[in-house]
Order: sequence, then C-alpha cells, then structure tokens
Amino acid sequence: MRFTTHCSAWPSIVSAMLMLFGNDVYEKYRRLWEVLVERGWLEVSPNALRLTGDGIFFTPTIQDVLSRPRVQAIQAARVRSARREREAAV
Repeated sequence: MRFTTHCSAWPSIVSAMLMLFGNDVYEKYRRLWEVLVERGWLEVSPNALRLTGDGIFFTPTIQDVLSRPRVQAIQAARVRSARREREAAV
C-alpha cells in the first residue's frame, strides 16, 4: 500500500505540527510512513497514525528514527555553545 493522499487528509495532525514546529509531519516523514504502511506496521486515517501488528513492538525504534535529527541538532548546538564559552574564557 502506498500513500497517494497529500497531507490535507490529516488536517488536525498537520495543523498541530505546523503550529507547534513549523513543518508538515506528512511531508517531513513521508518515506518513513510509506515503509511502515508497506510492512503493515502503520494504519493511516484522517485524524491519526496508528501502529499495528509488529509495529507496536518497534515503537522505541520508530521514536528514535523520528527524534534523531532533532537530538543531533541539540547536541551540536550544545557543543558549539561550550566551545564559545571556552573561547570567551581564554
């Protein structure tokens, strides 16, 4: 099964993500959603994404995939900040 519907099928999710984070959750993670649907691990409805089947057992892994870019950005910002503090102290 492949996604053929644009994110307008998920108005509440998309609106919330746009308001909170400034991005389109469907487009940002499109490939991940497609893979999970193809494996039978995700069901998509107009108002929800629901892990199903074995997808439920992979919740921590899916969370990691979703959060990894943000965690890496935060870590990089902390390293840059620490370097600036060290340089300012010298």
